[in-house]
Amino acid sequence: MFNLSHSARICMDQLKGWPKNPRVYMGLLLGAALAVIPTHNYVLFAAHLNEPVNILESFVIMGSLRQHMTFILLGLLLILSDAPFVNQRTTYTIVRMSRKSWLIGSLMYVFLASAIYYLFILFVSILVAGSSGFLTNFWSDPMYVLSIQQPNSSITDYGLYFPYADLVKSLSPLMAVLHTYLLSVAYGAILSAIMFSVNLYKGKILGNVVALGVHAAGYILISEALFVVPKFSLLANSLLGFHTFAGNNPSPFLLRSSYSLFGGIILGLFLFAIFAMKRFDYRISVGDKE
Repeated sequence: MFNLSHSARICMDQLKGWPKNPRVYMGLLLGAALAVIPTHNYVLFAAHLNEPVNILESFVIMGSLRQHMTFILLGLLLILSDAPFVNQRTTYTIVRMSRKSWLIGSLMYVFLASAIYYLFILFVSILVAGSSGFLTNFWSDPMYVLSIQQPNSSITDYGLYFPYADLVKSLSPLMAVLHTYLLSVAYGAILSAIMFSVNLYKGKILGNVVALGVHAAGYILISEALFVVPKFSLLANSLLGFHTFAGNNPSPFLLRSSYSLFGGIILGLFLFAIFAMKRFDYRISVGDKE
């Protein structure tokens, strides 16, 4: 029988293991390194214009461009690469708390880990931009220049590209950060849940390969689509800049469409995880011990 308090305890027990988990440090370090580079380039671009930046803007830029999201996500997958998080205590935990409680707790951990990871990425981008920026709910002049004027120097000299003027005109920075965060967390949690569910069904490794394959396929679909982005690419749906905000520019990439798609996939993965749980053998081998 499912017990929410038991599931929450299982989730928190997983989080408590982070300080002793080298994968967590490597994943956070990888994510931080990949977030520092575009943020620093954006600060340099603003310095060239002799203007400050809004410290929230770099996170929106990263969450709108596939080249940044593609690699930043790898840090999260590294942290959760030991899915389905089975160890010598798992069997005893299941006996005490039930399989359903363990499953719900493990999935709660997947979503909470994704939320913490992207909150950390947001914090890193704010920290790097903080020395030459401000925090308020309006866009900076460098953001207007980058999104509306799109100068060639931003690409050639700073590697910056943000052709999403409608986003800047339609959303405030706070709303843009909120949607960027929610879309990123949902996408990261979905790939992590795929990794968890498939590993639960077939044993470790295969789920990691499938999750990376879905991620890579989304990138390839965007790259090959040229001017028509496939609406069922999960990666494309996670990128805020790919969504349409102006009323006179209809697009399949509406925020409500992406949230609905992600919600449906999450429900489907939950049902698949229940099915996989029934087939999973919790007798594990750790080294020479079984």
